[in-house]
Amino acid sequence: MALNKIDLEEGRGKKAAVEKALKRKKVKTFPISALTGEGIEELSVYLLNMVKKDSTELRD
Repeated sequence: MALNKIDLEEGRGKKAAVEKALKRKKVKTFPISALTGEGIEELSVYLLNMVKKDSTELRD
C-alpha cells in the first residue's frame, strides 16, 4: 500500500502508526511523495516484480 504525502509533516506523523497497523495485517507499505518522487522507485520496482511474477505463474 502506498502511503502518500510523506513530504508533509502531517504525513510523516501518521506514517509510523499506519505502518504498524498494516504490518499486523501483513500488508507491505511504501511511503511515497508524489511531489518529490521519494519512494516512487522502490514502489515501481516492487510492482514490476509482482507483474512479472504473476505473468510467469499464468504461463505455467
